[in-house]
Amino acid sequence: MGKQFNTISDIINDEFFQSSLKKNISKLKEDRGKRPTPKLGYYYKRDWFDRMHEGRMLNFDFFKKNIESIWNKKSDLSSQIRNVIEDTCNKSVIDMLETYKLDKLTEVDENKS
Repeated sequence: MGKQFNTISDIINDEFFQSSLKKNISKLKEDRGKRPTPKLGYYYKRDWFDRMHEGRMLNFDFFKKNIESIWNKKSDLSSQIRNVIEDTCNKSVIDMLETYKLDKLTEVDENKS
């Protein structure tokens, strides 16, 4: 039998979800660091990353604190920031479910032996 999640809090407090979320937040920061510098005389417009970085929102605790209200459609955050958090957390849920699926398959294979 696979792991069962009865509430959103169960998902948020799952160790695989949390480790995947930390990894995905780090990837957001890493991808931004790979952005090329603009040509001389040009500049990048401020975007969601700049607002989240300056507001100290681009961290695990902020995402964890806000995802439940976002998934319940009760968040007061801007739509852009909500979308970033939701997309990142949704990727983490998919990663978590794939991990449990692989663990379950491994468990079945071990039982066959």
